[in-house]
Amino acid sequence: MQGRIESIAVSRVGHVREHNEDAVFNDDERGLWLVADGMGGHAAGEVASQLAVDTVVQDMIAGDDLRLAVQRAHVVIKAAARDNPAQSGMGTTLVVVQRCRRGFRLIWSGDSRVYAWHGKGRLRQLTRDHSFVEDLIERGVLSEEEAQSHPKKNLINQALGLVELPHLNPGESYYRPSSRGGLMLCSDGVSDMLSPGELSDILTSGSDLQETAAALTRAIEGTSATDNFSFVLLAHPAPGLKGLLQQWLGR
Repeated sequence: MQGRIESIAVSRVGHVREHNEDAVFNDDERGLWLVADGMGGHAAGEVASQLAVDTVVQDMIAGDDLRLAVQRAHVVIKAAARDNPAQSGMGTTLVVVQRCRRGFRLIWSGDSRVYAWHGKGRLRQLTRDHSFVEDLIERGVLSEEEAQSHPKKNLINQALGLVELPHLNPGESYYRPSSRGGLMLCSDGVSDMLSPGELSDILTSGSDLQETAAALTRAIEGTSATDNFSFVLLAHPAPGLKGLLQQWLGR
């Protein structure tokens, strides 16, 4: 994919939690963006999320494959918990976006998400949660609306570091944009607080990333914000000749 990509990362503790267990990473030059949402309480959640981010980034810098890097992070977190009883049971969701020649590769585990948007006001979720309610939706037991208020909506069935998972099988997809727009990686502290309609209005109305990130942060802080919330926004050009022309014209 040709053309310049810009990004901005935001991570906040929210109104209820005492500390932030999320971790974010954005590197536009390398074409790598991550959001991890740790779990485990006390310091363990933030240890797991940072281990996930650090391991994947280090492996990618070393030239490893993205999927293998995510799977290795799962092993690293389990080993760290095994060596330190105080961190037993820690884990983390993870969503990673990697720039490819004609688009983006997505790898994820858990319920952190990636959304795509473009200037025509359309928002599309590119990932599917590894969660109890998502399984019910896929089986036709629950509707999307019913899932929003289900008491087990935050129960995930796959995450990095879970002892009961000997092997991690992360979700994977490829996204090739057809027009100028952007991607949002986010923890469930974002998607639980704002509806798809609210997210769409914010992401498609900002004139630049700084303004959009500020508007999104204000909107979440205007809710109960019961969880940490983190997101990475990245803006990409149109693909192909159209994108090259826009880059040449400086737009």
